[in-house]
Amino acid sequence: MPGYGSVVLLANKERFREAVSALEADVMLYSEGVKDEIQKQIDHSRGAVVEALLPAVKRNPPDE
Repeated sequence: MPGYGSVVLLANKERFREAVSALEADVMLYSEGVKDEIQKQIDHSRGAVVEALLPAVKRNPPDE
């Protein structure tokens, strides 16, 4: 792990690697959850904008 040194007791090396792998998996799951939540918020915001602006645009459409 860059920036955290390179000394690990040889007896603990495999356990350390397993812990790092588990942490990487946890971070990946968290990241996917955050991406899903962000997408939900984007979809909701998009819908709210369309709902708010569509009636005005229909009443007064832009010139082409």
